[in-house]
Amino acid sequence: MGGQRYSEQFKRDAARLVIEENYSVNAAAESVGVSHTSLTRWVDRYGDQADRTKRTYASKDDEIEALRGEVRKR
Repeated sequence: MGGQRYSEQFKRDAARLVIEENYSVNAAAESVGVSHTSLTRWVDRYGDQADRTKRTYASKDDEIEALRGEVRKR
């Protein structure tokens, strides 16, 4: 089952929409024309490399949930 191959730069740019630009995964995936699943994987991969000081959160609860997710990954 071969799928579309995307360049590393495309993947980074798509993930950046979620990581730095605060798009939802669904909105970003639809915007760039990829599946929610693919974009989620890219966010997981490139999010660890992002400068965490640039992240902003809609609320303290969102920030706490994001941090809990990072802890679960480790």
